Amino acid sequence: MHLHQGWARPDQPGSCIPTSMAPMNEWWREYGEYHQRSREIDLLDQQAEAEAEAVWKLLRLTPGAVILDAPCGFGRHAVRLAAWGFSVLGIDLDEFLLEEAKSRAQASGVSLQLQQGDLRSLPVEDNTVDAVLNLATSIGLFADDRENMAVLREAHRVLRPGGKFLIETMHRDMTTIMPENAWEIRPDDTIILKQGQFDIVSGQLHSKLTVVAPDGTRSEFSRHQQIYSLTKLVETLQEAGFCEVHCYGGLGEIPPTPHEKAVLVAEKS
Repeated sequence: MHLHQGWARPDQPGSCIPTSMAPMNEWWREYGEYHQRSREIDLLDQQAEAEAEAVWKLLRLTPGAVILDAPCGFGRHAVRLAAWGFSVLGIDLDEFLLEEAKSRAQASGVSLQLQQGDLRSLPVEDNTVDAVLNLATSIGLFADDRENMAVLREAHRVLRPGGKFLIETMHRDMTTIMPENAWEIRPDDTIILKQGQFDIVSGQLHSKLTVVAPDGTRSEFSRHQQIYSLTKLVETLQEAGFCEVHCYGGLGEIPPTPHEKAVLVAEKS
């Protein structure tokens, strides 16, 4: 794979046919297939083992604990946690990613519950889980700010007293928040074009992904996400009913910095 900064290779008019895209406020309905085509899945898998281990150590979970991974994506963390003896429920809106998670669970021989569901209205009963995971900057996915905050309230609702909600996310104070424009060529000659822009007034991160297949077929995907400050997230978690909120720099118990993702751990009283 070759990675190139900037748009050094321009589009070639007439060589590709753009596909339709989901409405701006529902970009996540088509995210799964694009995610699998554009991300370096092998690298994500390599990172997942250490990340999943760091999660259960940070939350001090014991085997048998009930964990809700929402959104679970293609199951890279959920499958590992289930293999270690936790009871894991993975929820995601994306059917494509859920099918991939199911295949991974079967291949690993682990028992993993998977269900299609909305983070704003989780299909989970009150006070039934020990931990809720929201990883890989999965806060701020919806167009309405009230809907994004509803995700935090839903996590509080389904947790047992003493349960913990872990969020791993980009935040407004990150000095590297705007992704660099880049293009790369995959081993099969697929070209991946990536472009990002952060609006400092609205707090919206706008990303555009273009995939050009070896036969010249082109497909495009746009993602729009609200990026919050840690101050805002802590305040909203407290408003949602969490009694304690701790912020860390990544999955280690170190102070947050403006140079990397943050992890928030909120406890339900």
